[in-house]
Amino acid sequence: MPSILAASFFKADNSTQLVKWRLHTHFEVDRGLPTRIDVTPDAGGDCDERAVLERTIEGDRLYKMDRGYAKFSLFKALVNASSSYVCRLRDNSVYDVPTEIISMIYAQRWQIESFFRFFKQFLSCSHLLSHRQNGIEIQAYCAIIACLLINLWTGGKATKRTFDIICH
Repeated sequence: MPSILAASFFKADNSTQLVKWRLHTHFEVDRGLPTRIDVTPDAGGDCDERAVLERTIEGDRLYKMDRGYAKFSLFKALVNASSSYVCRLRDNSVYDVPTEIISMIYAQRWQIESFFRFFKQFLSCSHLLSHRQNGIEIQAYCAIIACLLINLWTGGKATKRTFDIICH
């Protein structure tokens, strides 16, 4: 959920020649798979991570977020949807959850990072094939479908060795 995948391309009508895109992903840690992906330009406003998350909140979930998501209206929306959240806050924030529980939840975050390493390196998504939002979405969804098929075929999370065997 925090900054997941950003890619840059050239844009003819911009003096900086640089456009960034973001994939906003809901990730199911137990299964090791994403459940939703939204692609937006890195333009702020309605495309801001917090705004995208607020529009796509699902009930009965635990959201793990980085400090960039710290926004009290977002937290309220999560609670109203009957979901929970863990968010890294500023040093002067007050919290009432035991440190052990927060530590255990953040330890699972490594699974999310591992998935995106797999997504970028083994599914060849570190370079984008298109410069348009539809093309980026097609590439992302094809990679996710491949990941889901690998998961169904092997019955577990894909590893580098699994991917090597499939390619062989």
